[in-house]
Amino acid sequence: MKERHFLTASLLVACITVATPAVAENPVLKVGFVGVTSGPAAAWGISNQRSMEARAAWINETGGYRIGDATYDIEIVSFDDQKDPKRAIAGMEKMAQEGIRYVVGPNVDDGAAAVRPVAESRGIMYFPYAFPKELYSAPASNAVLGMVANYQSGPAIYRYLKDNRA
Repeated sequence: MKERHFLTASLLVACITVATPAVAENPVLKVGFVGVTSGPAAAWGISNQRSMEARAAWINETGGYRIGDATYDIEIVSFDDQKDPKRAIAGMEKMAQEGIRYVVGPNVDDGAAAVRPVAESRGIMYFPYAFPKELYSAPASNAVLGMVANYQSGPAIYRYLKDNRA
């Protein structure tokens, strides 16, 4: 009788093992966020942070993000700069210390300008919500415009509508 129970238990374990494939964890790609998430301007940064977190969760739930031959889970690392350029610098330095190479923010002009030396010296590509052309023109090399302003897109839209009589 003991052998029969042992055999039944062994078969059950074998079936569970076969029916449940081993889940290998993907390596993690950390993406940073440096922006204002407290105080009177918090809505700017909170919307950025929550959007990033929601998208990362979705990517992770669907198996991760493929880059070359590897598939990564995305982890968002956030830093509240409190709309203070000195705190923005501290946030970008934190990202560099954690080995984070891609950062969304800062989301105000003075913070974006303040972090430029850290981003460039540490090889961080950052996506600020800021408009000074100096951030995106040589010798600057690491900022990517995170949001297009109406004065930038307006002329192209107007030209398209005029040319196509739309």
